[in-house]
Amino acid sequence: SSDYDSFDPLSDPHVSIVQSTTDLSLALSEAGHTLPPSMEMQVILDALRPYMENSAFVFKSCKSLTVNHNTAHHVACTIVFRFLFEQIQRGAGILRALDSRTMNGMDVMKLVDLCTLHALDTGTALWEQNSEGDEWGIVMAGSIRVLYNRREVTNLVKGQAVCDMGLVTPGIHQIRGAAFVPAVRSFVLTIPFQKFVDHVNLLGASQSMALKQYLALSRTIGRENWSQYANIGKNIEMQFLEFTSRKTGLLGLFS
Repeated sequence: SSDYDSFDPLSDPHVSIVQSTTDLSLALSEAGHTLPPSMEMQVILDALRPYMENSAFVFKSCKSLTVNHNTAHHVACTIVFRFLFEQIQRGAGILRALDSRTMNGMDVMKLVDLCTLHALDTGTALWEQNSEGDEWGIVMAGSIRVLYNRREVTNLVKGQAVCDMGLVTPGIHQIRGAAFVPAVRSFVLTIPFQKFVDHVNLLGASQSMALKQYLALSRTIGRENWSQYANIGKNIEMQFLEFTSRKTGLLGLFS
């Protein structure tokens, strides 16, 4: 339904309080929607409101946002829920691999519980290259530059995944292959590898198999940890930059 594409976060009654101290809702509007929620979605939101108010979801603000954290938590949690709901139904990549027909609102809410929403100012890195980590992420709003040896390899936008191939070996801390730096003020959801895999396993064998098949296919087609998916061009570009950065062979002549 197109209703899920359009919900104005400013229509949420809780937002009026936040507006007096921050532009959180406007900043999240790209990830939100422009029309009121459908009747079906409103029923889901009403039923889950008590869970949202006590959710383990974490919102980490940035310097350019002055927030009332109690109110901002609920507003952000509601928008994150709808974003994930939409991505599972009609998004791309890893969340779209899950079968929305067998998932209910509480299944999505339990996924929200695992999430941390990072508000990032321009130039403030989400992760540095060669740093260790046990999380992957999804760009919720804004634009994230991917820097390999300080050279921009690609640019990630809403719905694209960051470092999700770490889910292949979820119990092991990963070394980030690149730095991830916002080109503009951006919002990124991060989810621990192991907790995400455990949640998918609890959803049933079919969901667990869908995740494994997606990851296997992604590896087969040479998908990079930071690209959207099936983008062989980015893989070639990354290899070219790697060769030039090592200053070896013919490609080492390029700077």
